[in-house]
Amino acid sequence: MCGYYLSLSKQKINHDLKKIEDTLKLRGPDFTGISSGKYKEFFYSALHCRLSIIDLTTNSNQPCCNENGILVFNGEIYNYQKLQKRYNLKLCNNDTVSDTKVLWALLEKFGVSILSELQGMFSFVYLDKRNAKIIFSIDKFGVKPLFFRNSAEEMVFSSDPRCVSLFNKNDINHEVRDQFLSKGWINPGKSIFKHVESLMPSSYGMIDLSNTKCVIKRYDILKTNSVKISSVKETVDTDQLEEILTKSIKARYKSDVPICSLLSGGIDSGLGIALAKRNLNENIQTYTFKFAESSYSEADQARAIAEIYSDNHREISISEFELETICKDLIEKMAEPFADVSAIPLFKLFNEIRKDFKVAMSYDGGDEFFYGYQKYINIKKIQNSKFRIPLKYNPWKIPQRFFPYHYAKIYGAISNKPSGLALNYLHFPGWYKILKKTNIASAYKYDNKLVSIEEIRNFDIGHYMHKNILNKIDCVSMYCSVEAREPFLSPELYNFASSLGISGNIEEKFGKVALRQFAKKFLPREITNMEKKGFSVPINKWLRGPLKSLVSTSMEQSKLIPELDQSEVIEVCKSFLNCRYNNGKFIWAVIVYIRWRLKNGELH
Repeated sequence: MCGYYLSLSKQKINHDLKKIEDTLKLRGPDFTGISSGKYKEFFYSALHCRLSIIDLTTNSNQPCCNENGILVFNGEIYNYQKLQKRYNLKLCNNDTVSDTKVLWALLEKFGVSILSELQGMFSFVYLDKRNAKIIFSIDKFGVKPLFFRNSAEEMVFSSDPRCVSLFNKNDINHEVRDQFLSKGWINPGKSIFKHVESLMPSSYGMIDLSNTKCVIKRYDILKTNSVKISSVKETVDTDQLEEILTKSIKARYKSDVPICSLLSGGIDSGLGIALAKRNLNENIQTYTFKFAESSYSEADQARAIAEIYSDNHREISISEFELETICKDLIEKMAEPFADVSAIPLFKLFNEIRKDFKVAMSYDGGDEFFYGYQKYINIKKIQNSKFRIPLKYNPWKIPQRFFPYHYAKIYGAISNKPSGLALNYLHFPGWYKILKKTNIASAYKYDNKLVSIEEIRNFDIGHYMHKNILNKIDCVSMYCSVEAREPFLSPELYNFASSLGISGNIEEKFGKVALRQFAKKFLPREITNMEKKGFSVPINKWLRGPLKSLVSTSMEQSKLIPELDQSEVIEVCKSFLNCRYNNGKFIWAVIVYIRWRLKNGELH
């Protein structure tokens, strides 16, 4: 929806607000509001770039300022109308009611105690003048980002870490850099920049301005409601599932601008579009990405769903001639380095969507909530196997004919004492070789006590889903000035999926059993019986073909990055180009890091 910046400092600093605006403009190109002044001993600057979606009038422009406080807010509060009626809120301008105004009034009246009642995706900072505090928070699953820096002299908050680090030295956090190079994304809670933190899902921070001390707390802990396998019902209550999903979809279709949907060809987006068509008086507009390589494309499956439910379906593809330009533009816009290769086609998709829409439905979260990934199925096979191996034994030393390699990787990762080798399946092999100096262990900070499928799934929701899946969709859509909404990210749906237990979600061959069973009411059988494919990208082919020049350029430019060993970068790139290794995902991460570092990092 928007991008924001808020700073308070004891010294009057002429912050480059024009540079901040330029950085945030993609998140909100419709209106920029700025407010500066002094509160107690602090000089403050607040800036907000708006993408107008609910209440298109100037009444909902930000920053929101009055004698009680200042608010900058990014995202959507879907239940704002119910909250306004429930608490009989008197808004500053009664001509229109928007989620921005309702949130402002709620924070004035209740402070942090209202956070658990907010349903939506949001990130905000509120300067509470009456109580001399700063409150900042993000939503339950961490869809919308919030970066901050706090010291006795200055506090800075923003949707973009570059805006928080602008007035520091832009030093790179080496531990976070290693996390990125090892797997292509950054762990929660940190930023690529030193002294810049990111807020975790379901959390809020409060700073007492009398001493500038910051306290971070959880405002809501998701309840798993998981039950013993023996007590799980054999059939899923599909009526309840339909009610929960329909309610969530309806809430996310509230908008004063038209909405479209991403359609992958899988169960989740197919279900979402089917329920939207069935329950809403809306023209359903759908977009899907079509790869030239049929083994990667789900365009045929998406078309089959669209023929039933879509009023206008578009297939978007990338030509080899534009691929390099798209990749360069994507990296150029990155706030932090991010190397999930599926961001490339998504970036192209949202660039097309932006021509006609400001809002798109994206159906992420189903694989995490309902145990859809293959690793969950594999772990269950291991746990149910007649050939049980005590966790004290090292699966890597067992002959492969007795214990297949992909099982050993997972079994080692959930053992009581997972080794670096066991955890390496989560990372790019040999990533550390391109660095002159690194602390390898810093990239492998996992909870060694993750021993159940439920614990691993919840870890994925708080880490992989938050900082890979949701970060990807938020950043790529916002780079194109489009808001992506997530109907599956409902706490009620999460609790429903958790209540089914393992046996209610995983069968011998499939995950997402409940969703598959429910989807049979709406989708063709070839869709509901299809094994999970994922949004894969032919990155090896691309990097050896139309993107080969990016690989060559990176080999040359690596000498400009002081922490990189150019000889090792050249070796790993040449080995890839000569087809010795098919490690294109790692090569892409190297390309992203070098190009991003040259643009954003201070080299010294």
